[in-house]
Amino acid sequence: MFLAFTAFGGALADPDSAPVPKPRIYRADDPTYSYFGPFLLIANDPSIIVLNGPILDDAPLEFRRALRKRPDAQVLVLISDGGYVDEALLIAHEVRDQGLNTYVPEGSNCFSACAYVYFAGAERRADGRLGVHQLWNQENDLVSGQSTFSDVFEAMRDFGVADDVISLMLRTPPGEMHVFSGIEVATLGINDGDPFTLRTEFQPTAENGKSEERVGITPSGELADSAEAAVAAIDPANIAGSRSLLLEASDEGTTGAVPFSGTVDWSKGTDETGLPTLIGKASIPARNLGVDVLIRKNSDPSLPASHLMEINFRVSDSFIGGSVAGLPGVLLKNEELVQGAPLVGASARVVGNSFLFALSASPEDMTANNTLLTSRKWMDLALIYATGKRAIITLEKDAEAEAMFSEVFDAWGTVSLIPADPDERAPLLDALRALAESKRLEHTVLPPLDLTSGEQVPVF
Repeated sequence: MFLAFTAFGGALADPDSAPVPKPRIYRADDPTYSYFGPFLLIANDPSIIVLNGPILDDAPLEFRRALRKRPDAQVLVLISDGGYVDEALLIAHEVRDQGLNTYVPEGSNCFSACAYVYFAGAERRADGRLGVHQLWNQENDLVSGQSTFSDVFEAMRDFGVADDVISLMLRTPPGEMHVFSGIEVATLGINDGDPFTLRTEFQPTAENGKSEERVGITPSGELADSAEAAVAAIDPANIAGSRSLLLEASDEGTTGAVPFSGTVDWSKGTDETGLPTLIGKASIPARNLGVDVLIRKNSDPSLPASHLMEINFRVSDSFIGGSVAGLPGVLLKNEELVQGAPLVGASARVVGNSFLFALSASPEDMTANNTLLTSRKWMDLALIYATGKRAIITLEKDAEAEAMFSEVFDAWGTVSLIPADPDERAPLLDALRALAESKRLEHTVLPPLDLTSGEQVPVF
């Protein structure tokens, strides 16, 4: 049986740290960059490779492919919330064998398994946030755990990582994250040298064809300035879209939520009455799961709802949950890893993996719901799989999406309710009227959800 030990970002264990900055996600159609899985190559600088995303099972192979395209690479830039431990260790040892430097840019994260890769750097610097915690797997298999930990411990020793750093890793629960403070970075040897002190030439050894070690190589200030400028040019202006995050309750219910990273794109549309709509399309590649969200103003005065959210989950045959059986609620929040505030409304399964969430039409609830939707940066969709497992999909609204939400809600505020053609949307209308008849629509308020508490997700 294959057991994938995982190290992904969790709740922050550093109470004095700033809110978690989001990783930078780059446009797939931007000719400035080319891509090998989560690895990104900058067209005008062959000395840099960027890890920009989770470390999954194909990451080591994609890293080798990126190295073949960049045989003179000298700096691996790290922007990742973590991933699979074994795969991260393979990449880390390759980094060490190739003599690559590692760098975490300001405003970025290198969490969990990403930290193994960081510490492998011949020279390394973290201007962003570096975080560690215990490794774990969903099966809680002790024998495999001891073997994997031995591999991690041996690698950290080989990379010259201080015992105090390893101790912090071992003492931080897997559901939390120890983010190193500035004092710890300065005193524990976390930063070591300057990753932009680049070699002026590469001379493969006759034995294995790999670039020689950095010791004794004269740095070139011109090359270093060029490489650092190239990394500095990777800024939030290059961000496209927002992040999504799937959090699944662990099988044992004792190790907190299991995270899977993805993306979400927000756009505007138009409904059959000519009113604007908000459209979100999210994807969680590691779970073969996607979700489409359509938010529209209710234009039918016979329905006791202010707005309708049509939520369709795109589920593959290999989806671990089988299907999505329930959507208990929708919540909004301003930080990714905190508890959200629920929208007042009710949910109904329309057909298959499609759901309708109707927002309460009472004036007080409308004000509260509209404020949450336009002022909070993150949207949580609470799920129940057909297997009974609980999960949350978190959708980010970046600055562009936030402006889009405000614009569309302003437009909706000037529109009066008009009769709509029920034949156009019969399944949705039937589901909504059933909710209204049961009188759950006006009075349902969802309690907050906490996947780490072991409490059951509320079900209508």
